[in-house]
Amino acid sequence: MTTVTSAVEVYIAAPFCKYQDALDAAAKLRADSFAPLCTWATDGARAKGKECFDNAKAIQTAIRVNDAELGRARILLALTYPDLGGEMFAEIRLHLYLRKPVIWVKGRSILSMHRPMVTVVENLQEALVAMRTVRNCLNLSVEENE
Repeated sequence: MTTVTSAVEVYIAAPFCKYQDALDAAAKLRADSFAPLCTWATDGARAKGKECFDNAKAIQTAIRVNDAELGRARILLALTYPDLGGEMFAEIRLHLYLRKPVIWVKGRSILSMHRPMVTVVENLQEALVAMRTVRNCLNLSVEENE
């Protein structure tokens, strides 16, 4: 039996104005041996929370980076908030279309949180527990295929 050593990549989806919460979550994920993907949040921090998509080239670059990270991620962590979020819901729906699991931190209730492949949790601590379970299942699946 082979031991899987690569960290499971997790895309962090959140409203742009909550980039700091995404960066805080990324630090907790790294401490738990996950590989967080949230370039958008790093860009938000650099821009001090201001929208940093002021030209067509920046917009196209952001789209390419987000899509690449979404494609690589094995899990999506959705940090939801009442009355906030736009693009993140498109990212969640795409992830579900790709049949990849979503861990939904409750804050906003919409229909998609009740779809198959979505685990709803109350907070980031519960999200980490759920992601560990998914990671264990992914690692078992890799071991069985080798």
